Amino acid sequence: MVAGLKPRGFTWVITDRLAVSERVGGSGFQHRRVRREEEITWLVEEAGINVVVSMLPGNQNLLAYREAGIATYSVPIGPDLNAKEVDEFFRTLSKATGRNTGNLDSASAPIVTFIGVHVVGAYRIATTGPDTRLVKTIEPALRIDYTDPNTDVDDDQGILVTPVINVYFGNTVVLRAGLDFYSYTDAAGDGHTAREFKVSWQANF
Repeated sequence: MVAGLKPRGFTWVITDRLAVSERVGGSGFQHRRVRREEEITWLVEEAGINVVVSMLPGNQNLLAYREAGIATYSVPIGPDLNAKEVDEFFRTLSKATGRNTGNLDSASAPIVTFIGVHVVGAYRIATTGPDTRLVKTIEPALRIDYTDPNTDVDDDQGILVTPVINVYFGNTVVLRAGLDFYSYTDAAGDGHTAREFKVSWQANF
């Protein structure tokens, strides 16, 4: 029997109703099958999760969720969030939560308020030289996310700071590298930090 392990970054947005988490099992080279199985076991047996809405760009973990009896929905969210993706996500979330939520106005499932702030800043620097130069533009950027999942509870907030460098080799060819610095406080009041380095390559033809 696989022992349960709480996924990294797991936080209740609405207690026992709606939660967020990093990719179960870890991301990229850090992903481990045993860790994924342990975290899915925790989601099912400890948290009572029976529906997952994945925002990952691929189908990672979807089969493993289904094998564990978890209903799955997939709404891929790209690095450049747009209004269509936001609309699709909330429509899917509404559909998914309709499967397992009762009357949220009842005393057994009180509604809580939360705050989320998302700030992005970037500055483009055009390189000089002949038209055949390799790098056309360099764009340093900074993203800051702040989330307080329950304004009635103290010290449960999370902060994500991501410095990014975008290197443009053309209008549609971009190399992105960023480092996530994440700090949050769990339900027990303990503070945690995590870091993750990400690199992506975009080329449109």
